[in-house]
Parts: sequence; structure tokens; C-alpha cells
Amino acid sequence: MFKAIASLDAVVAKLSYFIDTSELRAEEKARIKDTIESTTLPFLKLQILPSGKSTAKPLSSLAPMLTEWADASKTLISALPTERLFPIVDLWRLALLSTTVGTWVSGEPFSTPGSTSSIISELLNKAEFKSLPRPFVLTLLKCLSNAFGTPALSQRLLVPGPLREKLTALAISQLLEADGQVRTAAASLVFNIASGTQLQRADTGRGILVPRTPTGVDVEWEIEVVSAVIEGIRREEGEEIREFSVGSEDHLVEATQSIGSLPVLDSSFGCPQHMKLSYRNCWRCFRSGSCWRGKRPRWRRRLAYFN
Repeated sequence: MFKAIASLDAVVAKLSYFIDTSELRAEEKARIKDTIESTTLPFLKLQILPSGKSTAKPLSSLAPMLTEWADASKTLISALPTERLFPIVDLWRLALLSTTVGTWVSGEPFSTPGSTSSIISELLNKAEFKSLPRPFVLTLLKCLSNAFGTPALSQRLLVPGPLREKLTALAISQLLEADGQVRTAAASLVFNIASGTQLQRADTGRGILVPRTPTGVDVEWEIEVVSAVIEGIRREEGEEIREFSVGSEDHLVEATQSIGSLPVLDSSFGCPQHMKLSYRNCWRCFRSGSCWRGKRPRWRRRLAYFN
């Protein structure tokens, strides 16, 4: 979760400047600025800032304000160039620290009459271009990471469909970027995606959720994400990172070989002499160090294949 809070007044002032210099009509500019300055900014100061003394408000009382703010944001997303959208995204990043706001966003567009897509969909549409301004993509990755702090919104983002496809494409592409801060933010987003997937799997096991696939696991999508993570780790510098990359890649091979059938063992997993015999033989090799290739934790996982 990205909870760092800069000066909200400075963010709104920057956004106001972008609105004033846009090609929107004068009355549209006045309406949007009034929405942000008179309702959105006070809400964030009271509900998000550590100094805020206001208690959390129920969703029903916040829905009109959130609807108005979302409509204003979508208008700006359509009117402003991508490099000038980061103040809007930053305000939503802070707002999504509130589970009340996240719950409301998870219900879009149904909560906004006449709306065709959610605020997150609009932002992800802007992120489909190959070359993205650094302030925008960095803030967007942090905003999407915060979205996973709300269970209802996390579930919606992970439902198979266009929204998840765009989210995955953004996370994977930025995980392989040259900029270190962008990669870190993308890694945080991928971590939250994995965490949300694990929580959904646990809820499925307890009968809370009905899985959308026969096994509750979307194999191809998960392999796509894990493969990107491994490639991202491989590109990092440092001996410890590279060792972890090798171990992760072997684990992915094991996982893919185990899907729908018994795992396929080969000599790369350990001792080529005793692999197809008895694990006790190779355990003695491990104790003597004569044919052991890996590390003890990995070996213990693989002993299960022989039992």
C-alpha cells in the first residue's frame, strides 16, 4: 500500500492549472474545479490525512459526492493529455486507502447513471499506449496497488475479462521497465495481485466464493504473470537475486508439469543416477555431498514426488 501523502493543496493547485489551460469550456472548467476544491479536497483531508478527526462515513452518504467526483475525473481523463493526468490519479490513490471508497468503485458503473465504464477502466485505457509519461505510470501503479486494499474491489479486478487483461498487461510491461522506481511500483502491484488471488482461492476452499473455473485456478493467466516475474528478477543485478531467479524458474517448471498429470522428472531436478530409483539412495548422496546439486529446501519439496 502506498500511503505517502504530499501536500494535497499543492496537488489540487497543479490540477487546477492543468484545467485552466485545457480546451474545456469555461462553465465545464468551473464545475470541475468546484467539485474538486469544495467536495473532494475536504473529504480527503478529513478521511485520509492522519490529522483528520472525522469518523468514517457510510457509503450511502458518500455516494453522491463520489459519483460527482468520478464524472469530473472521467471528463478530465478525456480532455487532458496523458502527461497531465498524474494529479487526478494521485487523488484517487489516496482515496482508495479508504475501503468505503474502494467498495463504491467496485460497484461502478452501476452506481453512476449513464456511465459506461469505471474510473479504473478509464485510467487503464490511458495506460495502453507503449510510451507512457513517468509521473503518470508511476502514480497509476501505486493507485492500482492501493485498490487491492478493498476486498470487493480486489475481487472485481481479478475477474477474468478485459479489465484484468489491461491490468495484467500494465503490470507486466512496467515490471520490465528500465526505471527502478517504476519496477518497484509494478512489483508491488504484482504482489497485491498474487495476494488477492490467494485470498480468493482460500475463500473458494471455504465455500465463500464460487470458482469461475472447474479447479478455481486460471492456469494460463497465472503462468503468464509468474513468467513475467521470473524474467523481471532475472534482469535484476545482484548474486542473491540471480540465485532466487534460478530457483523460481525451476519451481515454475515443476508447477506446469504438475497441472493435470503427474510431474515429469528429469536429471535437472537433482541426482541423475538415482532420480528414478529410490529417494533414499539419493538422500545418502545428499548426506555425502556426492551428487547433490541444489539447496536443502528445494530438495525437501521434491522428495514429495517420490513418496
